[in-house]
Amino acid sequence: MAITPYMTKSGKRYRVEVYREGERIAAKAGFTNQQDAKKWEARALVRAEKQGAIGTDFLRLATAYLDDMKERRQHNTVQYKIAALRRFLSFMGGRFSLELLRSSQISAYLVARKNATGPKAANRDLVELRAVMNWAIRKRLYHDNPFLPFEKFPEKKFVRRVPTAEEIDAVLAVATPEQKDFLDILRYTGARLSEVCSLCWRDVDFQRNTITFWTRKRRGGDLEPGTLAMPQVLRNVLAARKADPAAHQVFVFVGRDGRQFTKNSVRLWLPTLCKEANVDPPFTAHSVRHYFATLLKDSGVITPFQIQAALRHKNLSTTEKYLHELSVDRGVAALLDGKHDA
Repeated sequence: MAITPYMTKSGKRYRVEVYREGERIAAKAGFTNQQDAKKWEARALVRAEKQGAIGTDFLRLATAYLDDMKERRQHNTVQYKIAALRRFLSFMGGRFSLELLRSSQISAYLVARKNATGPKAANRDLVELRAVMNWAIRKRLYHDNPFLPFEKFPEKKFVRRVPTAEEIDAVLAVATPEQKDFLDILRYTGARLSEVCSLCWRDVDFQRNTITFWTRKRRGGDLEPGTLAMPQVLRNVLAARKADPAAHQVFVFVGRDGRQFTKNSVRLWLPTLCKEANVDPPFTAHSVRHYFATLLKDSGVITPFQIQAALRHKNLSTTEKYLHELSVDRGVAALLDGKHDA
C-alpha cells in the first residue's frame, strides 16, 4: 500500500496504490487530501478481500481475450482494444470481480467517457466491453454479459466527403512522384489505405494485367485476396515504378527505414498536400475510395454486381448501402430549375 503526493498545476494531489501478494491490484490518482485517499484505500482493500473469496477477475479474463485477439486481428485493432479496456479498469480503480460489477458503475463510466470525448468514443468503448464478455461466454469462461443492456448514445451521422476529379488533380499536381503513384493506385482501384500500404510486387501481375489486394476486413480476421483488372494507365504507373533501379524488392511502397509503408505517414502528408493545393476541406485516402465508387455508380454502365466486385465487398447489401450513402438525388433540383426557366 502506498499514498504518494505529486504536484499539478492546481496544486498538490495524492495517488493511491494497493498491492496484494506483491501484485498491484488497484490504483487511483487525483485525491486532493490524504483523508480521502485513505478512505478510498480502505474500500479498495475490502473489495480486494471480497474478490479473493469469490469472483471472476475481469483483468485476467480481459488479458486472455487480448492474447487471443493478437493472433486474429490487426495490430491497430488490438491496440484500440487494449486502450479501451485499460480506460475501464482505470475508472474502476484497478482489477475487480465481475460478480461485484454494478450497472451504476458501467453507466457512470459511459457517461463520463461521453462527456469527456463525445458519444462516438463512449459507444466504441461499449462495443469493446461487450466484445470481451461475448468472447468469454463463447469460451465458457463466464455466463453473462453485463454490458449488453446498455444502449449507445445518439451520434451525429458522418457525411461522407467525396472529392471531385478536379480536387484530386490539384493535389496530384503538388505531390512528389511517389505520392502521386500512391494516389493513382487509390484513384484507379478504390483500394483501402492499408491494402495499398501492404501491396507487394508479387501481387502485381503484368502478364495477366491484374492487381491483387489482401484485406483482413472479414469476420475472423482472415486475410483474403481480391483481384482486379488493371487499367492501362495504372499498368504504366506500376511498370515505371518497377523499372526504377531504386525499387524495393518486396514492397511497392516503403518508408524511409526501408520497411513497409505505414498508414500514419499517408495521414500526415495528404492533408498537407490538400492545403498546398487549396483543397478545403481536405480529403482522406478513404475519400478517394468514395470517389472511385461514385465514378462507377454515375457511369450508368457498371452494374451493382460489378461495383461490388470492384470494391471487394463480401455482400451486395454492403455495396448498396455504401452507394446509397454516397448518392445525391438531383431530380427535384432539376425539376425546379426547369420550372424556373419556363
